Amino acid sequence: IPLARPQKVTVYLGIPYAQPPIGQLRFRPPVTDPPVSWDVTRNATQFAPSCMQTPKLRKLHEKLFRQLLSPDFEEPGFSEDCLYLNIYVPD
Repeated sequence: IPLARPQKVTVYLGIPYAQPPIGQLRFRPPVTDPPVSWDVTRNATQFAPSCMQTPKLRKLHEKLFRQLLSPDFEEPGFSEDCLYLNIYVPD
């Protein structure tokens, strides 16, 4: 991943940590049992949608991501299905 600051990291983006909070799970605590799993290789190179935010907070997040990651950072969009982790591991 390109960084504004010269430091190498390995990045895993959009890793689910709970069942999607939709339908009957809406407005409930995250459901992590059973653990989220998949049967094929997962593409962890793109951000998952963000949770809904106020416009002011959305602008702050976008500014921070542009400073930390890249001036070319693009907002991944918003969704109620937003319980994902972005994991950054120093090389």
